[in-house]
Amino acid sequence: MLYFIFSICAYLLARIILPLVIKLTTRHHVFDRNNSLNAERISRLGGIGVFFSFIIPVIVLITILGEFYVYVFLIPLVLIFLLGLYDDLFNINAFIKLFIQVTIALLAVLYGDIVLTTNIFASSYWNALIGNALSVFIIVYVINAFNLIDGIDGLASMLGILAVFFIAISLFINGERLYAAFSFIFCSSLLAFLRFNFSPARIYLGDSGSMLIGLIAVMLAFKLLAVDREIVENELNIKVFLLSLFIVPLYDTFRVFVIRVLRRKSPFKRDENHIHHRLRMLGWNDTYICLAITLYTLFMVLLTFAFQGLGEALQIFFLFSTAMLTNRLLAYRLQHEIIAVRINRNI
Repeated sequence: MLYFIFSICAYLLARIILPLVIKLTTRHHVFDRNNSLNAERISRLGGIGVFFSFIIPVIVLITILGEFYVYVFLIPLVLIFLLGLYDDLFNINAFIKLFIQVTIALLAVLYGDIVLTTNIFASSYWNALIGNALSVFIIVYVINAFNLIDGIDGLASMLGILAVFFIAISLFINGERLYAAFSFIFCSSLLAFLRFNFSPARIYLGDSGSMLIGLIAVMLAFKLLAVDREIVENELNIKVFLLSLFIVPLYDTFRVFVIRVLRRKSPFKRDENHIHHRLRMLGWNDTYICLAITLYTLFMVLLTFAFQGLGEALQIFFLFSTAMLTNRLLAYRLQHEIIAVRINRNI
């Protein structure tokens, strides 16, 4: 009951803060510079509302429960928010931004106990080293995946709500009530933000919001991986389950980075080759794109249940094969549309 109350408080707090942020940013002309799909003068500082409506209830909850050790979990979140906010206001060089992200991820791994355990080597030293390095890579990758998927109204918010909500239920079932509470509180903040961000958007997440979603989602995912018991009685594979929740931003980021490198372009240079851009080219509006990608993610989650009798490697193979097949179908559809447009122009 206490956690439910704090979730409601987070929602109401976001509904209070976000209109104030919209008014202030409009007054001071702090508008979005990077969202090429939306040319309107819209605030890019939505992360402020999401962050404070989440962090304030969480700090109060921690204080009431006396679980002060959990403050270590919040430090990387504060740092990634500040990094994103600075980038929203002044723009940071991509490589400097990446370096700071790696530093924040390293802090989360070394001091926040956000780490994968590996048993590749006989030596515990090398297992710890590889586990830490892999954890930092995953954290930075997920942060940037959510940052890059935030290209249309509501998409990053909806994917964030979906992923964190499923993680919250799983944490709750496995007795991790405090981190489940953090998850539900964050979902409430995002849900309130979605009211202002859904098409037509009145405010954008900005880097402060999208990177915050990525970091919270991946840190909570690591907490779920650390749970000794299984999610459900029939031993659903946690790693595959989490992969299905993140499959759209993870695969889309991988595909776009590979294409940029093959074209001898910087992987950090913005373009319009992400999945939401491509669906826009087919004439879909933001609402349809958000709903379609959300339903697609749910479909991928259902696949993990359908194939749970298979081994982990086969389950991952089916997930990525499905993502690749979907990408090929989308590419074929786009090519067909381009050919049709050229034929109509020549008639």
